[in-house]
Amino acid sequence: MSFVPRSFTSITEMGTVAPLFDLGDGSLALNGGLAYRGSNGLFYGIANDSFGNSSLVSFSLLGGGALTTVGALGRGFLSGLAYDSTGDLLFAISNDWMGSSTLCAGWG
Repeated sequence: MSFVPRSFTSITEMGTVAPLFDLGDGSLALNGGLAYRGSNGLFYGIANDSFGNSSLVSFSLLGGGALTTVGALGRGFLSGLAYDSTGDLLFAISNDWMGSSTLCAGWG
C-alpha cells in the first residue's frame, strides 16, 4: 500500500508531477471537476464532504492553496465542472440518489 498525499498537483506534458499545495485533513474531497476563470485568475472546484454535501470552492495558485467557499451547492454529488467565458457561467452536473442527472448553471 502506498501513501497518496492530499495535494493539488500539476502534471506537465512530459509527465513531470509536482505537488503545488496540500489540501488539508481530507474532510473535503475535490473530486467534482476543476475549471479556471482567467478574468480573475481563480480555479474553481467542487468539494464534497462525507455527509453528501457539495460546495463550490475557489483558490489561486498565488494564494498558497487557501480554499475559499463560494457557496453551498446542496446535497448530492456534483461533477463535471466547466467554465463558459462567453456567458461568464460555471456549469456542473448534479446526480441524485435515484440516478437522475441535472445540468446546473450559475455562479458567474
